[in-house]
Amino acid sequence: MTPILTLDASASASITPAGAFLNRIVRHDVAVDRAAGEFDRWCTDRELREQALRRQMQELRSAVSTVLFRTGKPK
Repeated sequence: MTPILTLDASASASITPAGAFLNRIVRHDVAVDRAAGEFDRWCTDRELREQALRRQMQELRSAVSTVLFRTGKPK
């Protein structure tokens, strides 16, 4: 197995190429997770806006129907 981190005689750490590659993978995974979270929030926000718009349209239809009924005018 290739070491990810090596220590030399002076006890200073250096990242091996395998460690650098693993670090890039982890950073990429974090970026992908962040982007997925933002997309999920965008979808949720959009769904909530659409639900609110549908609710408002239903309230408007109901109000128009009530006015038409009270005035005796056909729909």
